[in-house]
Amino acid sequence: MPYNQGMKKKGLLLISLIFVLSGCGQEITLPDMGEIEEGVGAGAEAASEALSTAMQEAREKMEEIAESDFADSAEEESSRGILTSKEDIQLTAVDSKGTYSFIYAGETFTAIYTTDNWKIKDSYKITNYSDITMICEALSDEHQIHGLDRESYRTPDDMAFEWQQHNIAYELLPEDSDWKKHAKDVDIDPKDQGKTFFEMYEERAGN
Repeated sequence: MPYNQGMKKKGLLLISLIFVLSGCGQEITLPDMGEIEEGVGAGAEAASEALSTAMQEAREKMEEIAESDFADSAEEESSRGILTSKEDIQLTAVDSKGTYSFIYAGETFTAIYTTDNWKIKDSYKITNYSDITMICEALSDEHQIHGLDRESYRTPDDMAFEWQQHNIAYELLPEDSDWKKHAKDVDIDPKDQGKTFFEMYEERAGN
């Protein structure tokens, strides 16, 4: 999605620091360095509380940035989708093993279905929410994906939300992030239903 540069720089500052330090088992943000120094001086317990508070505040700030930018972009792009119906993508089975192809904006994309999972290669290239929803509708018509409760089925709209979360992560993550490589190909499954990219990252990072 088209983020403005100011928002992107703020997002990169926060998310880069969180991801680097969380990988070392720490939780910290730049605005809270003074608080952390005081915590260290007061003892390990106080420092731990300061670190936890810093991480929570950083998470909230990052989600505010992402959600605000996402809402603005979704509203702006909703009337500018290039698809008029799900049939426009010409979803076609390539083989009998779950590989499909579809066309979007003149480019051929690959979608791979395995049990309760749709993986779309290079999904980051498709950013229009309305079009993403139509693509998800076509995929769901072909093979439905269960919801988090393993009883209900995911809707095209909530599948599109997960796709968009991957797009946000791809846009904000630094180039050397391993998770950026994962975010470029959305995989829609039951366990990630309704989760923000922060929640998905924390689960994968074990935080």
